[in-house]
Amino acid sequence: MVASQVFDMGPLLLRLSEFGQQTETTVILCHHFRKNGERYAMPELEELSQAGFAEWARQWLLISRHSKYEEDGKHPLWIAAGGSDGHSGGYGVDIDEGVLQSDFTGRYWDVTVRHAHEVRKEEEKDTEQRWQIKNALRGRDGESLTWLKEHAHMGLPTVRKQIDVMLEDMTVEQFTGQCGKNSKAELYRLTKHA
Repeated sequence: MVASQVFDMGPLLLRLSEFGQQTETTVILCHHFRKNGERYAMPELEELSQAGFAEWARQWLLISRHSKYEEDGKHPLWIAAGGSDGHSGGYGVDIDEGVLQSDFTGRYWDVTVRHAHEVRKEEEKDTEQRWQIKNALRGRDGESLTWLKEHAHMGLPTVRKQIDVMLEDMTVEQFTGQCGKNSKAELYRLTKHA
């Protein structure tokens, strides 16, 4: 950060501080992050755009997306809270507002708050489970969910959850194929780029 930039912003931020003191109010400033920050990571105070804001803030709530918005009403967010007195915390906040339907139904409000370390631990577990499925499918022409359950050593709901993610990120593909002697089933195999 260039010192002159901080000094340029100083008088403007001072006016905000003085306004808060004169009116005995708390000034709430909405600001944005630099574009070169790590996308979908927990935000940090240093990532605020322009000089001087991080130095001026005495308390903060930094909010960013945890993953891309898919227009499904689900908003996985990171929230970093802190203050100059040393208090701080990081949280994963999942907001599900549903999707408005043509008959004006479908909207609701469901919020889940977890500590950031819990979210990261769950992500690590999900990554490990997808790795197990990928290894089980390596060299195979296509296998059923039941086969994956046994060979990846996890329950069927977990296999379904991870296969859905792997279908979305195109690690696996789904197709109808022969399962056993006389039946057809939905099978899964690794894609060529996996």
